[in-house]
Amino acid sequence: MKKIMKNRLIFLLVASILLVSGCGNTQQTGSTSQENNATEEASASKESSAAETTEPVKVGYLIYMTGKYASIAKIFDTSVQLAVEDYNKTATIPIELIQEDAGDTPVSARSGLEKLLEKDPVAIIHVMNSVMYSGVEPLYDQAQKPVIHSNVLPSIFEGGYNWTFGINLTSKQGLAMEADYWKENLGVKKIAALFPNDDVGRGAEEALREAAEIYDLEIASTWYTSGDNDFSANITEARKSDPDLYFIYNLNATDFAKILKQMKQMGIEKQIATNDYLVNEDFLSVVDQEDVEGVLGYSIVPIDFSDPQIKEFNERYKAILGKDVDANALMSYDQTMMIFNAATKAGGDPQKIIEELHSDGYSHAGLSGTIKFDETGKGRHQITIVEIGPDKEVTTIERYTEAGY
Repeated sequence: MKKIMKNRLIFLLVASILLVSGCGNTQQTGSTSQENNATEEASASKESSAAETTEPVKVGYLIYMTGKYASIAKIFDTSVQLAVEDYNKTATIPIELIQEDAGDTPVSARSGLEKLLEKDPVAIIHVMNSVMYSGVEPLYDQAQKPVIHSNVLPSIFEGGYNWTFGINLTSKQGLAMEADYWKENLGVKKIAALFPNDDVGRGAEEALREAAEIYDLEIASTWYTSGDNDFSANITEARKSDPDLYFIYNLNATDFAKILKQMKQMGIEKQIATNDYLVNEDFLSVVDQEDVEGVLGYSIVPIDFSDPQIKEFNERYKAILGKDVDANALMSYDQTMMIFNAATKAGGDPQKIIEELHSDGYSHAGLSGTIKFDETGKGRHQITIVEIGPDKEVTTIERYTEAGY
C-alpha cells in the first residue's frame, strides 16, 4: 500500500512538471501571436497612412480676379472655394486647386493660362468673360486637357473639340428658345433689338439673328454705348421699325435700368423682353418697379430656396458674400464638383477624364439641376421663361426645352 502511494506521488510530481512546462509553452505561443498581430496592425496602419497621404490631383483654375470683371468673379469664386472644402472633407484622393488670374483681356487671359499650364494640371476650371476666350483657345487645344467653362462663345462648341465642357447655356441657345416662345405664344413677327456696342453685344446680335432665321422673324438692330446717360436716340431709332416686341440685351444693371425708364417716359407700351439678366439681383435692386413690371426674360436655373440642399448651401454662401446665391453660383459649384469627381475617378489622366465626362452613362444631379453633356460638350438645354410682376416678383411663365432635346 505504501509502495502504491509512493508511485502515485511520483506520478503527480511528473504531471505537475509537465503542466508547468505546458503552461510556459502556452504563454510563449500567446506572446508570438500578439507580436504577429502587432506586426499586421502596424503594416495595416502603414498602408492606411500611405492611402491617407496619396498625392493630390492637381486641378487648374483660371479666373478673372482682377480688372473690370473682378466683382462678378466673387460670385463664381465663392462657390468654387466651397466646393473644394466640401470635396476634400470626404475624398479618398484630395484635390489641389492651382489658381491663376486671367485679368480682363484676351492677352492677360493667355498669360494666366501659360502660367497655369506650366504647373501641369490634369483639368481646368475656366471662369471668365466669353470675349476673353480668343486669347486662350489655341493654348487649350494644344494642351488637350479637359476644360469646364462658366461662359464661352457658342462657336467653342462648334469647333469639334472633345475637351471643352460647359454647364451654362450659351447666348445662342438661350435666345433661340426665347425667340421660339415669342413667336409661338405672343405672335411676334418683328423685333426691335438694342445691343451694347461691344464684343459681347455683337455676339448676342449674331445669335439672335440666327434664331430669327430659324423662326422667320424680322430683326432691326440698334447699338448703344454702355455708360451713357441718355438713350433716347437709340430708342427713337428702334421705334422706327414699328416692332411687335422690343428686346434689350444687357449685362449692366445701371444701363438696363436707365433704358427701361426712358422707354416708359417715351411712351413705349409694347412688350419688352431681355435675356437672363432680368433675374439678376443687382439689376432688380436698382430698377424701379413701374419700369420693370411686365418685362419678360428667362432664367437658366430656377432656384428653389425651400430645397434643403440649396437652403444649406445658400446659408454658407450668404455668410461669405452677404447675399443670396444666383444661378451662376449654383452652376459654379456644380461644375467644380463634376470636374473633381471625374478627375479622381480617372486617376488624374486627362484623356480618361474627357472619356468619363463624354460617356453615355455620365450625368450629375447637382444644385443647379441634372447635367449631362452632349457630343459637343454642352450640358444644359432648358430655360424658364419668366416675367416681373408686382413688387419685382419673378413669376414663372413656362419651361422651354431646346429643339432636339
